Amino acid sequence: MALGLKRAKYDAVQYAGATIQMDQATHPQLVTWQNSTSTTTYTNIGGVGGTPTNVAVRTILVHYKTAAGVQKNDGFILRQCGRKQFIVQSVSGGAATKTRVTLVQSGTLAAKQAYITFGYQGTGVLYASRISNRYVWNGNTRYAYTLGLSAEVTFHQTYTGPFYFTNGAGARLPVKLAVVESAN
Repeated sequence: MALGLKRAKYDAVQYAGATIQMDQATHPQLVTWQNSTSTTTYTNIGGVGGTPTNVAVRTILVHYKTAAGVQKNDGFILRQCGRKQFIVQSVSGGAATKTRVTLVQSGTLAAKQAYITFGYQGTGVLYASRISNRYVWNGNTRYAYTLGLSAEVTFHQTYTGPFYFTNGAGARLPVKLAVVESAN
């Protein structure tokens, strides 16, 4: 079972008062990829949960409904409880919105359900059936991934042209990545 999704977090002891986060990436390799027809993005392979900040750390975005059935579209992962279960919280709602949710592969949610969206080479909106630090699943299909902002994910859901992911030296990666929606 994929327990213990890595989370970005502050190290208040070592970096008191700073905006530096620890455990903000799962892979040291920086990748470059096309996020529109004219611009590119630089990210790392994989993704992390944790509280979004105003710095350049991207964390997995979760859309969910609280136990009371209130829709939240700015959720983040506090802790993983199983392959498909997470403790999540809303950025705007604070600790009062903390909820244990189960991932579903649908944009329609009931109370205590959540979804995570991603794009893969023009295949339309995909919903994660489960997620780890390095892979996202849609049913039984597993994809390596990187994180992208909402507009970048939408581009990857709709663009049918060739996608290129390159490493820091400009060489194409041997695998194409899915782009999971990030909170920041």
